[in-house]
Amino acid sequence: MRILDVGPWIAYPPERGRAVRTYNLLLELSAKHDVRQFGRAESAIPGRQRLFEEVPVTPMFRVVRCRYPLGYPVADWLVRRERTGGLREAAARRLVCPKRFQELLRWAQVIVAEDPVELALCRQEWPAGRYAFVAHDVGLPEAVSRSGHDRLAQAVATAELTIAVSPSDREELIARYGLAPERVAVVPNGADPERLRPLDAAAKRALRAELGLPPGPVVLFAGSSSPPNLVGLAWVRRLAKATDRFTFVVVGSVAKAEQSGRLRVMGPVRDVAAYFQAADLALCPIEHGSGTRMKLWASLAAGLPTVAFAESLRGTGLEAGRHVVVTEKSEPALLAVLERLAHDPDLAARLTGAGRSFVVEHRSWRRSAELLAGALEQLLFADESGRPASGIAAA
Repeated sequence: MRILDVGPWIAYPPERGRAVRTYNLLLELSAKHDVRQFGRAESAIPGRQRLFEEVPVTPMFRVVRCRYPLGYPVADWLVRRERTGGLREAAARRLVCPKRFQELLRWAQVIVAEDPVELALCRQEWPAGRYAFVAHDVGLPEAVSRSGHDRLAQAVATAELTIAVSPSDREELIARYGLAPERVAVVPNGADPERLRPLDAAAKRALRAELGLPPGPVVLFAGSSSPPNLVGLAWVRRLAKATDRFTFVVVGSVAKAEQSGRLRVMGPVRDVAAYFQAADLALCPIEHGSGTRMKLWASLAAGLPTVAFAESLRGTGLEAGRHVVVTEKSEPALLAVLERLAHDPDLAARLTGAGRSFVVEHRSWRRSAELLAGALEQLLFADESGRPASGIAAA
């Protein structure tokens, strides 16, 4: 297949949480399919990166990086107005729909849109395409509707295939929007268990010294700057102030780099995997939002005993007490569980063994890419009625 992915983020190098999913899935797909990704994002360092470039990742995977300032807001403006043919519209369209974008739309056999605005823009530019839409965070109806306009509703109505990131999200989409079940597939988030292998004690100490982390138990929290992660970060900050037993390390765009007492905030880092392998424990204090947490799969793949709130397990298939420890929402409860795991190596070993096995068997990026390829093939070879050639089963 010739697959084009279009999103409001750049897949290589991944710059945010959802870009990690996009990159890993496309990388796996490129082993058997011809893959392109058109990503839109403003430069994190103005003047230090090219505004438009095409980068080969593998022989079958190329990323087009479009860093024009205000590119996404301009795309949003275009899809909210009728075509008028005016000079302002023509200038805006040249900005967000360059020639290479037009070429890729016509080249692709299947187009995967990662965002409602990107889907609508692609539809405007190339109505003849076969479109799949990725519903990353179904959330609540009021969370996806702004000024009475539900963009998610429009996206799932116009795409031939909707991709949910968990079975529970799939059920929610079908129930809320009345979608035909065969038009909604599940492609879950995951991790790379081959790269995120647990380290022995000596290798962990060496890696921790290389990263500049102190001795003693290290608890990791990783995340992008999404609202659920910001709430999770607030939990971590309170825990760091309440104890001197653990060092709490935060990685990702959820916060800028800082150091205060038992808290080490690293900010965005080049190699997130190293921090998962250097840590002793992981936290996933996520209270709301849908989808599934990539930090959860990465923690389990790296062999970290993981503490989470019940909401973090929604749609994962993980069992409390078997794969992760679920605790009530209070600082004393969280600290008590961390202490227990630090002092009970047998419990920690049981959790890490079961958690990593679950990722290897069910939540590797390779397995998720196989599900995505199957769903896209069914979309591509749909019959003349527009229905998939065979039913799309939930994962």
